[in-house]
Amino acid sequence: KLIFGMQGMNIFNVTEKTWGFRFLQKSPMDKYKFSSSADMGIGYSGKINNLNYSFMYTNGSGYKETENDEHKKISVQLVYGEKKLVKKDGFNIGMSFSMEPYNCCVSNTTNKNRVLMGYYGGYSGYGLRIGSEFDTYKDDGTNITQQIMAGYASYKISDKPETLVYVDMYDPDTSTENDGNTDMIIGVNYRPEKGLTITPNLRTSTPDEGDATTMFML
Repeated sequence: KLIFGMQGMNIFNVTEKTWGFRFLQKSPMDKYKFSSSADMGIGYSGKINNLNYSFMYTNGSGYKETENDEHKKISVQLVYGEKKLVKKDGFNIGMSFSMEPYNCCVSNTTNKNRVLMGYYGGYSGYGLRIGSEFDTYKDDGTNITQQIMAGYASYKISDKPETLVYVDMYDPDTSTENDGNTDMIIGVNYRPEKGLTITPNLRTSTPDEGDATTMFML
């Protein structure tokens, strides 16, 4: 498949379908803005046996902004197995990579890179869906590396109730101690009728330093 123009990025589209509940929470890399969800450019994707591949060459500024420099973003995704575990049983293991140069420093002529690496996997079967990921985003200009470790799971008790849990541990700068945060969601999806989902859920946010917060949502 060859696509020209505005299109969804190949960074976290697989993990989003493993987590499966974007109406409750975005997937981790989307939540912490490691990449835009869509951009303008050229995309080429396909499948060899069970290996899915995707290559993209895009502006890098995302779908909300116009291009602002001569540099482009290169993105690669390789996934072995089923990409949409929210719809089909199976498993997957994959990686996402992106690199975007940009002009840095006072002279605005030195090129630095923003580099993303994501590793993830998931399984779906017998009413259970589970996934995990490890992601890093490094900016050579600031020498800051952000990091995410996350896991999520859901289990269908029957056609109507479904339990779920989501946990992410985010570190905004791996070179600085005690600046991270852990977020957790525990909830139940209840589907009384087709097209209607009611989800009571408990959310906690626990910083490495400071007080934790707890919130109940419906």
